[in-house]
Amino acid sequence: YKIQNFMLTWNSLFTGERFVSGDNSESIPSYWLSSASFQHSFHLRKFELGTGFSVNNIFNKDYESIKYYPMPWRSYMLTLSLKFSTGKL
Repeated sequence: YKIQNFMLTWNSLFTGERFVSGDNSESIPSYWLSSASFQHSFHLRKFELGTGFSVNNIFNKDYESIKYYPMPWRSYMLTLSLKFSTGKL
């Protein structure tokens, strides 16, 4: 969702049950993961400055992509970007 120089994003990912043995006797259970991010950009002369904040695995879901190898819990990320334009913004 975007309004002027602000953007809010929500992502959900579903991974179904996956078999991990040749005879399909063992599997990894299905899981949902959700992430959200907020971004804002500023225009300063010939520069565009972008800032952002993201949260991955919002609901702190325990899951495995590979059997017996747990994946990270909730994580946070701050971003900063700078774009230079030789033309008009």
